Amino acid sequence: MRGLSQGLRNAFGSLRVIAKIGKTQWHTSVFAYNKAGAFLLPIKAEVRKKENIGHGDAVDVAIEIDL
Repeated sequence: MRGLSQGLRNAFGSLRVIAKIGKTQWHTSVFAYNKAGAFLLPIKAEVRKKENIGHGDAVDVAIEIDL
């Protein structure tokens, strides 16, 4: 996540990224969560369905900055 903190962010602190879980890849944004010093990644319902992700499941996510 260190690389994400150096990316160009918009006025709301979000950063455009390409995310990948399993075989599903999509363009989205991560949002700065300053209280935890982290970023939040919303996962679309379509992605959760394709990858059979349920509430509370742990998943591996690959993220790259979307230039």
